[in-house]
Order: sequence, then structure tokens, then C-alpha cells
Amino acid sequence: MKMKFTIGSLNVRSLWQAGTYAMLKKELERFRFHVIGTETEHIHGVGMILGKQIRKALMEYNPVKDRFMYARFKRYPRGIIVIVAYAPTTNYSDDEVETFLEQMEQTFKALLKKDVKIIVGD
Repeated sequence: MKMKFTIGSLNVRSLWQAGTYAMLKKELERFRFHVIGTETEHIHGVGMILGKQIRKALMEYNPVKDRFMYARFKRYPRGIIVIVAYAPTTNYSDDEVETFLEQMEQTFKALLKKDVKIIVGD
């Protein structure tokens, strides 16, 4: 039996304003997302908002760096790995961008080959 796995990405610039989180939660329930990757410009952080159904399938959670993380979910017939990334912009030095890309590549290579990998972010 095939099951849907709905993923989204959100750049959270104003999530800290009063009432915004409750509004976001309501919208996520309405659209029945399983996983929302979040990125924020001000604190260079990434995260995930998980729907109720998918929380039970969470097998692994790894905040690798402040700019990327991943979570592994048990699904049939293969696992799913969602990577959330917030890449440095052109305002950053070439060295910083290169370091980010190298870290992402190392992490990606270390993940299980049989699992489906999905990258979301900015």
C-alpha cells in the first residue's frame, strides 16, 4: 500500500510575533503536511515541524550543523531521510560556502544508500 509523504519548506522570518505560531500550526494541520523544514535568517538555524502521524515513524534526528540537519523516517518499502539546509548567500566568503558544501556532501555520503533522500531549504 502506497502512502503519501507531504513535505514543505518555510523561511521563518516572523514566527516570533504573537499568534503566528498558532496560525502556522493550524495551516499545517489543514494541508496535512508530514514534515516542514524551517530555516531562519536571523539565527542561521534550521529545524523541522512534524505532523502527528509522522512522529511515530521518526527513527533518527541529527542537527549536524547550525545550517543543516536531517531526520530519518521509517516508511515502507524504504526509509525516507529529509535534509533541511540553509545555504550561505553570496554575502559570505567563498571559503564559507565551500565549507558548507563539503559538510553537506560528507553528511549525504554517510547516509544509508537504500533510503530515499529529500533536501529542502533555502
